[in-house]
Amino acid sequence: IKDLPRCYIAESDGITAHGDTMKSAVDDLAYKIADSADKAEVARSVKASGEVTLADFRALTGACRDGIRQHLSGLGIDLDQIDSMPLSDALKAMAGTSYGEVFKRHIQAAE
Repeated sequence: IKDLPRCYIAESDGITAHGDTMKSAVDDLAYKIADSADKAEVARSVKASGEVTLADFRALTGACRDGIRQHLSGLGIDLDQIDSMPLSDALKAMAGTSYGEVFKRHIQAAE
C-alpha cells in the first residue's frame, strides 16, 4: 500500500470518487451524482440558477474533464480556479463545440 500514489476520496450517500486533489475528488463526486440525475432536471436547475458547474455540464453532455479543461484554458479560463460560471458565459465559452451544442439544446429544452 505504501507504494500506491496518494489521492483524495470524496463520499456522499454511498457514492465515492477520488482525485489527485481534494477539488478534483469533490468535482468528480458531484459529476457522478449529477450523471445519475434526469438530464431535464439538471437543465432546469441550471436554467433556474443561472449558474453551471462542471458536474452539470458533464452530466448534460458526457464531456470529459480534461477536454473541457483544455478548451477553457485556451480561452484563459482555469477550470481549477472556479466552482461554477454564469450560464451565459458557459454558453459563449462552449459555442461552436459539439458538446457546447448538446449543452445548448438541453438548456433550450428546459422548461
